[in-house]
Amino acid sequence: MKLNMLTVFCLPLILATSTGFAAKKTDSVVYDLSYEVTVPKPKNGFKKISVWIPFPKENIEQKVISYDVKSDVKPKLNQEKVYNNKFLYFEIAKDKVKLPTRISIDYKIRRSAAVSRKQTGAKSWNPKNFLTMNKKVPING
Repeated sequence: MKLNMLTVFCLPLILATSTGFAAKKTDSVVYDLSYEVTVPKPKNGFKKISVWIPFPKENIEQKVISYDVKSDVKPKLNQEKVYNNKFLYFEIAKDKVKLPTRISIDYKIRRSAAVSRKQTGAKSWNPKNFLTMNKKVPING
């Protein structure tokens, strides 16, 4: 199953969304999710290609039970400091991997019913931080 890049980056956010109502902790479902990314061969030369793939958020509502990476490149699991989001980082060095190459990740995730924001221990965040322009996301054309 091929996913476009927007889906690849938004899926962990959708899975981690809390709706704010209380439920029993025992109400849970296990999901099998697959990401697949194809890294094409660049038209011009390159020294390295960096690929970041979001790793599902873990909290009281969601746990990553297991994950399996199929790739010619070994990833590093990293975490950014502002929102503590995790991601898999792949560095494709020239002449180390034949391009195009495919990265496939299978996740097994347990989702529990949504609980209140206070129960999740989630930090407060300001939505205004996401509604302004920055270098990578212009809002004025």
